[in-house]
Amino acid sequence: MAETFLEVYFTGEGVSLGMIRSKEIADLIAAIENMIASKIVCDHPEIDKESIVIGIVAIESRSLKLKYRDSLPKNAQQEAFAQHAANDIANSINQKRTDNLPEETIKSLKLVSSFTRKYKSQAEFYELNGQKKLLTQITPETEILEPP
Repeated sequence: MAETFLEVYFTGEGVSLGMIRSKEIADLIAAIENMIASKIVCDHPEIDKESIVIGIVAIESRSLKLKYRDSLPKNAQQEAFAQHAANDIANSINQKRTDNLPEETIKSLKLVSSFTRKYKSQAEFYELNGQKKLLTQITPETEILEPP
């Protein structure tokens, strides 16, 4: 079974389970899956997007913490496609550039960014690969720009 590779932790004054509509949480879960799957397909067009599952494995109630695992085949060549995609997306956010991201990934990032503005919160993306490492964060001030 695949390891949990990504944690997205939403914190802020308006973020708490029971205070957010279930549909909004579902939209966030789907957006993060789409964001990573779209980047994988962009980098590896031989993979069918419908065969990729970036599944939620835990929702924790301290604010809102989502943990993800992927369902890609784990042969040597594909070992870390999802983790690499998450890292590339985080680097793009950190560098304030989206020209290397597919349109669907940008659309999903905008949904996450919109959520942080609505709830005056931040989304922290962590790599879970033996140890927890902060990759990036999206705050209400984060701008997700359209590529030129």
